[in-house]
Amino acid sequence: MSDSEINIFVSIAPSHNRSFESLLKTESLKGKKILINIGNYEYSPRMWDAVIEDYSPMRNPSSENLLATILFQLKKILAYKRIISSCKKKIPSKGYTLFYCNLEDILNNFMFFRFRKNLQEERILVEDGILNYYEYKIESPRKPNFILKKILCWFLRVPYKVVEGQLSGIDRDDVQKQFVRYPSLALFPEKALRLESDIIDFEPSEDSILFIGQDVLANIVAKQDYLDGINQIIEKIQENCSTASKVHYKPHRNGDYKIAEELLI
Repeated sequence: MSDSEINIFVSIAPSHNRSFESLLKTESLKGKKILINIGNYEYSPRMWDAVIEDYSPMRNPSSENLLATILFQLKKILAYKRIISSCKKKIPSKGYTLFYCNLEDILNNFMFFRFRKNLQEERILVEDGILNYYEYKIESPRKPNFILKKILCWFLRVPYKVVEGQLSGIDRDDVQKQFVRYPSLALFPEKALRLESDIIDFEPSEDSILFIGQDVLANIVAKQDYLDGINQIIEKIQENCSTASKVHYKPHRNGDYKIAEELLI
């Protein structure tokens, strides 16, 4: 595992903190463990040598209003800029290993491509939901979103690199490892190591169905394609479940729940 003097973990979601701490329970890291916790998400203090935090609202607004989207992005980039400044002050200038999750994100992107590049010894990808299991690249319909993000970052003087290839970075030669829960199913399984996770023990309710939404897919595939997918799942639910069953829809934290709202009411 990592022999670096410093290990930096970049978290932008509660699941990232859980994954990082699961990794720390099973892997031996010799150096100092530093968590960058941009959303002030829950973590176990005893597992970290240092934690750098700055609150930022990480959930995108459920709105198709361009101005609201731009204002949200500006606030988020400013928070990233503050935490980058804190990292420069608080993290010792020593060789380090970077544990990251997603190069689409501005903070992960900066730490991966720009932060003390000459001291970066290793880059290790850690699971970010389904991102590690399918081809996720910048397609033509989404290019304007990335151009806007790059312009806003330039305006606020936060360097941002638009990634060619997989947005996880797993296809890069300088990323040799990824920790995922299902190594054989991941993209580039030859680079995959198992990320252990706690067993969840629960008794499901016969009349309740939890539908885990992936609203962010509407930004990757056509919106109608995502709605068609939801319709197919609803049809399967109707075929296999009682009419008395109640569906609970949980949107993706960065998704727009209103996309699916009409189909679920």
